[in-house]
Amino acid sequence: MKKLVLAISLLIFFSGISFGATYKIDLIIGKVTLKQGSKSISPSIGYILKKGDTIITGKDSECTIKISDKGLLKIEEQTTVTFDEIEKVAAGYKIDKISAKGNIIFSAQGVYSPKSRVTIKTETAFATVRGTEFILESDEQDTTVYTLEGSVLVAPAIPDIEYTKLIDSYSVDVNEDEKITLSSLDVINATTKFKEGEGIEFLKDKKQPLTEIEKQRYKKRLQMLKEIYKKRKSELQKKTKEYSKDIEKLFE
Repeated sequence: MKKLVLAISLLIFFSGISFGATYKIDLIIGKVTLKQGSKSISPSIGYILKKGDTIITGKDSECTIKISDKGLLKIEEQTTVTFDEIEKVAAGYKIDKISAKGNIIFSAQGVYSPKSRVTIKTETAFATVRGTEFILESDEQDTTVYTLEGSVLVAPAIPDIEYTKLIDSYSVDVNEDEKITLSSLDVINATTKFKEGEGIEFLKDKKQPLTEIEKQRYKKRLQMLKEIYKKRKSELQKKTKEYSKDIEKLFE
């Protein structure tokens, strides 16, 4: 009986089924640390991230997170990502708020809607997703969003303004094959411009088209992520099939 219970549990894991999970660790390469308050541990594949969790990747390391079984968030090397809020109800919709310092790749088609969003906060910007593909690169001074497909709402991280208001009233669409860079100086300038009623135009002027080199480079990185995930998904499906035919393989 114990073997049967364990077998069912492992089959659920291998088939990728999760109950109410929004963000689940799917791939770990190199040194990845999970911080939970003052505690630091090495996370396991399949771990479901909770509010307040922080993922830190070391040099030559990365972590891929599955988003609601419909998308992927890749945390690249030497990057810190904190899950500040998960499914917080605000301004009439559910929102997930993530803080990031470093580089991430985001690919999620059809996961989010006007009533369900995720916003990624950096030192200088908020990038709000509604189902798209983009790459975000950030440090203490600058944030650049490269949109490869769909659209990302980007707002400057203006102090003393609630982030839900920034999303709704202070954002500009960065569309497919466009990029925007916001520096700490841009945040100061945007604060003044919004007070003068010229903030949106200021942000629109910051947008630029992706160069052909950028398109090739970033789309290649995105394609590599998809290929790795596709291969991993195929391997998990194969294991699930094998275990469903021969339950004893679970205990070898």
